[in-house]
Amino acid sequence: MFQIPTGWAADRFGRRRLLILIGGLGAAGALVLPLAARSYAAYVVLLFVWSGIVGGLYAVGLTRLASRYSDAALARANAAYILLYTGGTLVGPPIFGFGLDLAPAGLFVALALALGGFFALALKPDAHP
Repeated sequence: MFQIPTGWAADRFGRRRLLILIGGLGAAGALVLPLAARSYAAYVVLLFVWSGIVGGLYAVGLTRLASRYSDAALARANAAYILLYTGGTLVGPPIFGFGLDLAPAGLFVALALALGGFFALALKPDAHP
């Protein structure tokens, strides 16, 4: 349900701005989720919205990459993007599982830290135009 609004926002506001927004909202949402767990309805609604927003990271990042590179450079950049994404899928679950073992809200803190790190990286100015 979030794919079309995410694509529209990327086209209207810019991919970099949207990635910054996704990182910030994702980190904030991860910290609010444990508080919303007191109400099942609030938790379900917030989890739905939060996961829809954070789910746009891959697609918006890929479209940003495609708008910056072309030809052989695009192929190399895409390979690096997939390599890093796959690395994250291997490293992320044990890290988040460790967070879950540390404290009841440790999973959400670990998610907030990861998304906060992404937010900080997205704020950095571009290396090239």
